Amino acid sequence: MPCVFPVLSIKILGFIEQSGHEPRKIKAHGLAFSAGVITSFWVFAGLLLILRAGGEQLGWGFQLQSPAFVASMIFIFLGLGLLFLTDITLGGFIQKIAGKARLSTTYMGSFANGALATAVATPCTGPFMGTALAATLTLSAFSNLLVFTALGIGMSLPYLVIAYRPHLLQRLPRPGTWMESFKQVMAFPLFASAVWLTRVFARQMGLEVPGLDILTNLLWGLLSIALAFWLLQTAQRATSRFARRSLSVTAILVAMLGILTGIPSSSEVEGTRSRACIANETTTAEPDAFGLIWEPYSEQRLATLLSQGRSVYLDFTAEWCITCQVNERLVFSSSEVRALIVQKNVALMRGDWTTKSPAITAALRRYGRNGVPLNVIIKQGKQESAVVLPNLLTPGIVVSELERL
Repeated sequence: MPCVFPVLSIKILGFIEQSGHEPRKIKAHGLAFSAGVITSFWVFAGLLLILRAGGEQLGWGFQLQSPAFVASMIFIFLGLGLLFLTDITLGGFIQKIAGKARLSTTYMGSFANGALATAVATPCTGPFMGTALAATLTLSAFSNLLVFTALGIGMSLPYLVIAYRPHLLQRLPRPGTWMESFKQVMAFPLFASAVWLTRVFARQMGLEVPGLDILTNLLWGLLSIALAFWLLQTAQRATSRFARRSLSVTAILVAMLGILTGIPSSSEVEGTRSRACIANETTTAEPDAFGLIWEPYSEQRLATLLSQGRSVYLDFTAEWCITCQVNERLVFSSSEVRALIVQKNVALMRGDWTTKSPAITAALRRYGRNGVPLNVIIKQGKQESAVVLPNLLTPGIVVSELERL
């Protein structure tokens, strides 16, 4: 899943570096990583229980609702990426510190990697653990702890299996000079994650689409330029003429793509400015990228629509929830879905959970969830007829429910 992808960069390097070690050490690293995962799940369980006892309403992935946490993760991913991409040559003292900071080579580092993987993965694991997490809303403290322990074991199990079956490591390529290039390549998924989190941070700070899209495109363009320069540097070190030419051509194409992505067109600039002016003058909702108009979620507005006998489609989402973004693009890009929404006179409401919202958290709990994505269709104004859709959507699933209206 995209949320786990940055941590995979670190763990793949860990596999490679540990492949030359004795099996006992590899098992110890596997146990340390698993302990980090499980301990993090215990921390989440403890926080949820404490805050729930105090009347606080939280849900899965709540840490990414904190701009401070998101900013911290941006710095961590950027720092790790630079560590992978560069050789620290600022003196023996800094080299010593950098050596100690290599999370792949110490037991404490493996533990920290497990904790990092858990923290970053929660927005993506939520959709697959929805039933278990929903159950924690009503279970006792002891049962909660058992559920979160089982989730932690499940998440860390693949790594633990490999750690206890060292012969699987023989399938990895032998160490060599290629490892340095591979290490540098692994920096770019970390940088990409920093760009993605920067978009989340900007959204939390009040920047709205389409200005947010233009800013994000600029950041992707800058990252593409950085990748292009790295490819050119790699091409100069290549021994094969074919490799030099291929890398050089790829670098040029990547740079061109980055420039085209990052520089906004005149129509985008004018459109953004026009929307900003409209937003300042009126509160009328603007159509989204698919031409649909969504009302912001509110209990009062929902009650009004239901009293009119309207069918309502509720979409609870968040900027940091990649599964939510995929669902929305996949479902609402379908002309059949859009046509049925118009034909059946379905009202659209969207609850944005990017930042903390007690009203949306309460709505999630009412439908038996404590995280996003959550999509609900309420038929003919009857709350009791509400249909909770699966976490992973397809146009066919939504069409099937809309046709029943």
